[in-house]
Amino acid sequence: MFETLINFSLKIQAGLKNEIEILRKINHPNLIKLNSVYKTTNSYCLVFELFSGGNLKKFVQKNGVLSETQAAFILRSILEGLAYLHSVNIMHRDIKPENILFRNPNLTDKNQIVLADFGLATSNDVPEYLYFRCGTPGYVAPEILNASCPLDRYDVKCDMFSLGVTLFYVLTGFLPYPRKRELIQENMECKFEFENPGFKKLSDSGW
Repeated sequence: MFETLINFSLKIQAGLKNEIEILRKINHPNLIKLNSVYKTTNSYCLVFELFSGGNLKKFVQKNGVLSETQAAFILRSILEGLAYLHSVNIMHRDIKPENILFRNPNLTDKNQIVLADFGLATSNDVPEYLYFRCGTPGYVAPEILNASCPLDRYDVKCDMFSLGVTLFYVLTGFLPYPRKRELIQENMECKFEFENPGFKKLSDSGW
C-alpha cells in the first residue's frame, strides 16, 4: 500500500509539472494565462490572472440556457483558442462549462472568454499518455473512455466532442444521454438522445 501511495504521489507530481510546462508554452487570449510559479519544499503555487466573471456553468444556472447568439459567440471564442492549442499539437481533454471562464461579466468582447484548467492536457507527441483515460463523464470523448492502456492513441478531435456536448448543455440545460444512471456507459457508446424539450426552442441553424 505504501508503494502504491508513493507511485500515486509521483504521478500527481508528474501531472503538475506537465500542466506547468504546457501553460508556459501556450499564449492565446482565449486560453488561461499562467503568470508565475512558486515552489516550496512540498508544494507548487500557480498564480493565474484574475477572473471576476465566473464560469459558464454558473452563468447557465443563474440565467438559464443561452440564446443561440450567445452560444455561438462563446463557442467561437473557445474554438479560436482550441485552433491555436491544436496547432501546437496539445489536447485539453477536459472541456466542460466549468472550465470556460469569463475575465469579467462583460460578454461583448470575445477575449473575455477563456478555456481554463489544463490539469489533464497533454501533448499528442508523447510516446504514451500520463493519464490515458481521463476527463469528465458525460463530456469526455468515447475514444478516451475506451482506451485500454497508455499506448492507445487518439488525437485533438477528442476536444471537439467535448465542446459539442458543452454546446448541447448550454442550449438545452441537459446532457444528451437519456439514462442518467448509465451515463458513463452511454458516453462510451456515444448514445445520444435528441428528443429534448430544449430543442423545441431551437431554430434550424441551432440544430
